Amino acid sequence: MDRNIVLMTANTGGGIIQFTVQLYHSLVELGCKVTVCVPSAAKDSNVSEVNEADLLTYKKEKKVFDNAPYRALAKRIAEKKPDCIWYCDDSAVCAKTGIALSRYRIVQMLTVHDAGGYHPTNRVTLKTALMRAYLKALCRRWYRSVSRFVLLSPESENSFKRRFVKSSSKAVCMNLGAHIPHNAEIMPPEMGTLKRERYLLFFGRIDKYKGIENLLNAYSRAPLPHLPLVIAGSGSLTENEKQLAFSNERITVINRFIADGEMKWLFANCAAVMLPYIEATQSGVIPIAYAYGKPVAVSDVPGLTQFVDDGKTGTICKNENDWINAITLYSGETDDNTAAAVRSYYDEHMDWEKNLKRLFENL
Repeated sequence: MDRNIVLMTANTGGGIIQFTVQLYHSLVELGCKVTVCVPSAAKDSNVSEVNEADLLTYKKEKKVFDNAPYRALAKRIAEKKPDCIWYCDDSAVCAKTGIALSRYRIVQMLTVHDAGGYHPTNRVTLKTALMRAYLKALCRRWYRSVSRFVLLSPESENSFKRRFVKSSSKAVCMNLGAHIPHNAEIMPPEMGTLKRERYLLFFGRIDKYKGIENLLNAYSRAPLPHLPLVIAGSGSLTENEKQLAFSNERITVINRFIADGEMKWLFANCAAVMLPYIEATQSGVIPIAYAYGKPVAVSDVPGLTQFVDDGKTGTICKNENDWINAITLYSGETDDNTAAAVRSYYDEHMDWEKNLKRLFENL
């Protein structure tokens, strides 16, 4: 693919940076010229994997109502003469840069990660609510300049088309693959007592829509013996979740930001990954689990079940009894056929280079 592409994000670390850097590596592998546009404050170790000559850094302004910095950034991007700019998040920074870039007639692509809207959360401040309202108004204007909206799952594509009818013809789907950083594996110190044991893993930001209480209830009622359960991620547990988690010595909670090396260790050493979400249009956790050859147990939610071959690559749980059965199943020995099925599924449906080729063939 002979294309000149700018990838842009307003994030300074975490999963979106990993996603951006993974796109960079895969597009370069396909023969593209790629520039990665990130805030100068980005200190995520993944950014160091980008060739310095391919980095375009900018100061992330706190004053979102001042348009001058975004016009200046748009000019710097335009000077790269890209065939397209691909925004890796739909932040206010990307929106204002996109509006400023509209005068340059550069094709704009946007990845929409949460096409279903905002998920139920344990806490929304007034400031958060006001920023959401402002971003919604800003995006309505920006979306007119976006040529393609990239959705990372079929369910996400369907949700986007329902919510944004006027932009539905611009929607394209590219299945999300695993964005795994190159850091060495590091065992989280909280895992000291479990370092030689297999375990069931919940990984990701902790919030209401993740359904952690449902998983904890099922785990507390599952017949012994079963594997330990590890809940790893930042966010706020509810009081009920704290009571269930901290009263069970078989549960380890790592309630903080998980470094990249720690994430890799947790996936490499678990028996299976648990996703008890109450809603989702997609999940970046499933591709990571599959990349490590690990099966998943998921709620009966379309955004999750679309990537699970029930009984082969994972288990779909429709009620608490199903979760109890999944906990029991994955506490046993997983045969080689399961790992082979998981990796085969990943290679067919989640391989980055295959999916990027399909995406650009349809643009």
